[in-house]
Amino acid sequence: MIKEDELSIEEIPEGAEINIIEERYIPNTCYYDNLKKKYGNDDIRNITFKKSDGYQKVLQFPGKATLSDVKISFYMNIYDTMKIYNRKEFGKIIMGNLTFKIKREEKEDIQNLTIEIGTLESTSRLYKKIVNVLLCREKKIKKLYLNNKEINREDVESLKSLGIKEGFNVVAEL
Repeated sequence: MIKEDELSIEEIPEGAEINIIEERYIPNTCYYDNLKKKYGNDDIRNITFKKSDGYQKVLQFPGKATLSDVKISFYMNIYDTMKIYNRKEFGKIIMGNLTFKIKREEKEDIQNLTIEIGTLESTSRLYKKIVNVLLCREKKIKKLYLNNKEINREDVESLKSLGIKEGFNVVAEL
């Protein structure tokens, strides 16, 4: 069993099989594309991923990529989009307004998006959804506010338990 790790994949022999037993839901190739830019195209290794249903995919990684990089890239490339869009949110589906505040020197750039989630989903699930939206922007969340209350990645309260039954506002400081 390999934990998320910052070790290089150079120790994994060519043709090695990696079995993934965790699930993520939002496909996105930005991380994989940026990874190839970060490490370049030297010492490229083919890694074959096989799912239990027989589906397999080969991705190429620079030798200096970390195990954590490989794992994140796999999750964002492999999942069938139809399975993702057919996934039901838990609870009543509600829409929220998501505001990103990005500080650049003395100027603050503000962007707005809409996000969809179920009322029985946890605040940690909301956090993960927002992180996936941010991957293409190459920014990290410094602080996240849900209806003016700061929330953390580890929080597990459902939106409904926090009194959110209709629309909501989320502000992410990057």
